[in-house]
Amino acid sequence: MTISKLFSINFIRKHWSPLRRDVAETILAGVAGQAVLVISGILVARALGPEKRGYLALLVVFPVILSQLGSLGLPQAATYFIAINRDDAHVIYNRLKMPIFVQVFILVIVHFIIVSLYIRNEPNEVIIAGYLSIAVIPGMIAQQYGLAALQGCQMYRSFNILRLMPATIYAILILSIFLAKVALLPSIAFVWVCSCIMVGFFTAYFVKYKVLRLTAYKNRAGSPSLQQMFQFGLKGLIGTVSPIQDFRLDQLVAGLFLSPMALGLYVVGQAFTNLVRFISQSAGMVEYPAVASNVSTATARRMIWRFFLSVSAMNGLVVLALMLMMSILVPFFFGNAFSESIPIARLLLLGAYFESLRRILVEGMRGMGKPEISTWAELSMYPLFAMLAPILMIHYGLIGLATAVILCYFFSFLVASVFFGVFRKLKKTH
Repeated sequence: MTISKLFSINFIRKHWSPLRRDVAETILAGVAGQAVLVISGILVARALGPEKRGYLALLVVFPVILSQLGSLGLPQAATYFIAINRDDAHVIYNRLKMPIFVQVFILVIVHFIIVSLYIRNEPNEVIIAGYLSIAVIPGMIAQQYGLAALQGCQMYRSFNILRLMPATIYAILILSIFLAKVALLPSIAFVWVCSCIMVGFFTAYFVKYKVLRLTAYKNRAGSPSLQQMFQFGLKGLIGTVSPIQDFRLDQLVAGLFLSPMALGLYVVGQAFTNLVRFISQSAGMVEYPAVASNVSTATARRMIWRFFLSVSAMNGLVVLALMLMMSILVPFFFGNAFSESIPIARLLLLGAYFESLRRILVEGMRGMGKPEISTWAELSMYPLFAMLAPILMIHYGLIGLATAVILCYFFSFLVASVFFGVFRKLKKTH
């Protein structure tokens, strides 16, 4: 094949399908998000040091856990039912208005109670930062539902731009206060909250006035009820909001049972796994509604395998390269104070690889109307984590915790593979 033919318009049109374009754009957005997070992460780590960086990590974890669990899986259910029939988007979001309001109201109260209990005996900086963080949940919830609508409509250009905005605005604000030499824990918490609130409400506005108005206003006979959406969302809730991956349960364990300094080292090591996660997460974001909108079961199954093979190859190369370069990357970006994060990062990269493979399988099955598989695969690893993490941490500290995470992700991937094999002959359920 000649070079001119390779870059010809006909060749590109033949081999560059809309699905491949959407995957490529979403992965690029994920990589860009990783680059932005690396910049903000470096600045925050250098400004705060290991101990205060650990405090910030815990304050971020609390609202992430609450907003993900408290949504009860409704955003993912909205994505699924909108992907099946885009004309239902307006009806779906009209039915979700009251649940969204109730969720925000309750979660803010719960967040206030949790933060108040945590910071009561901490230094003044932590107390101020903790109370500032209470305002973040409305923005998080607004963005969750807004992105869910865009994902279901498969409007990936807008989806990717809005998905990148919180990290981008946060990085710009962090750079500003870093250069102004006022990058303290309270100021960093403040700019994080501001970025989440601004982007969350802008996303909600964009979806309401630029997306939902393009869809039908009247109920169809087959429009999903609120009960159907709750059932679908609750079946896959735990699989959607992984306590280790999204809630950073391992960070909570490191921070509460080891020390804030240990958590700071662990967070830096974990930062290098974000690229692997973003690649699989981005591919899954396209895979899920694409499979849901595909009527043919055989075609949907072939699509899942293509996604699986592509992501396993791509992430395999990324993990190998990062492992080889880790002894250079950690001191270069974060300084010698975080040199103990090098072996932790290498171990967590391997765990992230197994998690990425599992994600592709369960997102595909979610699109086939089987969200419960993601929950079963996720829940399967927590008895193992509860057994291994204490034993390994007692003997090996952070290395032991990272090893426990690897083993749990590998086991969870095996469970997802078994369920995928068991259900491979079932028809799609709408």
